[in-house]
Amino acid sequence: MGLKLGTLLLRDGVISLTQLQQGVKAQVLYGGRLGTNLVELGFLKVETLSKYLAKLRGVPEATALMLEAIDINASQLLSPNEAANYLAIPFAKDGDKTLVAVVDPKDDTVIVALTRKLGPIQLFVAPQLRILYYLEKVYQRPRGERFLRPASTFQRGPSGERRRYRFPASTTTTENLPVPPKRAEVHGVPPMRYIDAVALLRQARSRASVADTLIRFASGRFSMMALFSKHEDSAVGWRLYQDGEINKSLDYLMSLALPISGDSGFGFAAAQKLPFLGKLASDAMEARLWRALDLDTPVQVMILPILINGEVIGFIYIHSEKTLDDELLSEVTELAVSASDSMQKIADEEAEH
Repeated sequence: MGLKLGTLLLRDGVISLTQLQQGVKAQVLYGGRLGTNLVELGFLKVETLSKYLAKLRGVPEATALMLEAIDINASQLLSPNEAANYLAIPFAKDGDKTLVAVVDPKDDTVIVALTRKLGPIQLFVAPQLRILYYLEKVYQRPRGERFLRPASTFQRGPSGERRRYRFPASTTTTENLPVPPKRAEVHGVPPMRYIDAVALLRQARSRASVADTLIRFASGRFSMMALFSKHEDSAVGWRLYQDGEINKSLDYLMSLALPISGDSGFGFAAAQKLPFLGKLASDAMEARLWRALDLDTPVQVMILPILINGEVIGFIYIHSEKTLDDELLSEVTELAVSASDSMQKIADEEAEH
């Protein structure tokens, strides 16, 4: 069995073991490929990743210069939907051969489909970020939510490829937060049954599906539920339910990075890897969240960790204006376990080829 990308980069001293571990953790949380996460964390350049993917896969690399000089006639051999589904971009012709940039030249299903559609092909490998950028530029296929973070967390790479850098710890205050956008109302959606939430979590194939199931379960049960991802020593907003409304724009909540301190509910959940349940003082660290969302001091707060491989990668925060009953507490705790199991399964399935 050949080397994996992380092993190859580590062997050649391109990244450190700590950087590889952080890249794997980011992959667990955000999905995507390991190389994509290493680039977004600032540990690897797109150009370096491209060269190593070519070495690893045994095919030439599709450089940014090649894709900038794309033959429009060649690109039109695939429809926008086909290009997006295959993560493939035909960019030139060489006699009867079509030169095609792909994310994974070892994906037999994609290669067979491309050959049937295009005839003889020559494969070139390109990083996931590069393919997604040119799908947007050439085919007007916008990148998904996972690849579009708030602008302040990005720097532009060559040819406009986006790179995400680590969130700074403890730098955001409620004074400099943007005005929250208007939340989309949930019209006539009945509360999700516990048994249905469990079933959906077991069937989830993406992190977004896990998050959306948890948020839907919150509807009609809590004053507010927020999902946070864990970035080093900060909890960064991910999804929000508040007062019967769901906010999926993410920009506002993701601007809030709460430091995970030992004397906070988040700190307890992170350190003990257990749910926190209780009442917090008005000057608690979590009060930043309450002020930012214009919430009253809660009667009870519950913070449940989401774990992958025994490590905390996120939190479920519940803000309640009344004491939660035992049955609901039990259901939420079990859902947190189910969410962790689903995230583990998704991470295992997305392990780098």
